[in-house]
Amino acid sequence: MQEKSLQERYGPEALGERLAWARTQQGMTLEDVHARTGLAVGYICQLEGGSKVNPTLNALLALCKALCVPVSFLLGEVSEPGGADAGVGAIAQAFAVHIRSLPKDRQAAIRLMSVEQRFAMVILFVCERFPNRFSRSAIAFQIGMTVRALNDVLEQSWALKPFNLVQFCQLTGIGLPFFLNGDLQDACAELTSQELMGYGSAIRLAVQRHMEPAKLESLIRERAE
Repeated sequence: MQEKSLQERYGPEALGERLAWARTQQGMTLEDVHARTGLAVGYICQLEGGSKVNPTLNALLALCKALCVPVSFLLGEVSEPGGADAGVGAIAQAFAVHIRSLPKDRQAAIRLMSVEQRFAMVILFVCERFPNRFSRSAIAFQIGMTVRALNDVLEQSWALKPFNLVQFCQLTGIGLPFFLNGDLQDACAELTSQELMGYGSAIRLAVQRHMEPAKLESLIRERAE
């Protein structure tokens, strides 16, 4: 018995319309997706147009990672990428869409914020957008803080510790570059726990030595290699 294609199993729009929607929501071109996945532009175009209906598992996973959406969304198992059961990729994708919808002057202002201010911004977003999953108390518990300590950070009266920031990156799927400098280029990057801890130690050292952002970026790259 011939195996059914993914579209036959999950609906005609699962791999075409949903893939195109996710790409445009990210503000990405076909070339951008190619650069992040290594998949040919023509192949991606065929998937979006429906002439290709059964991508390999590796291709599917690469597309989900690049577009920051869960596999369940592309396959049509959930109606929205950011529902109550959203994975961290969907959370990061929803946040990226939110940031890119802001006026240019607001986006520029975010780049001038402190790490704590960007952290507070994300806390507010996830609690409002995903209330069934996030609350201040739930976040505090999951990133190893007391609610009081979290509130102190949000009120800008206490510095955010690198370990807690690393845990928050893992919890939301929002990459470290956003918190460091407001950069959403790699906001959905999937990092291992060891890589994130390496970044955390680099941040701690940078804070102690009052490093400039360029020097911190160089230090992070060294720790990642």
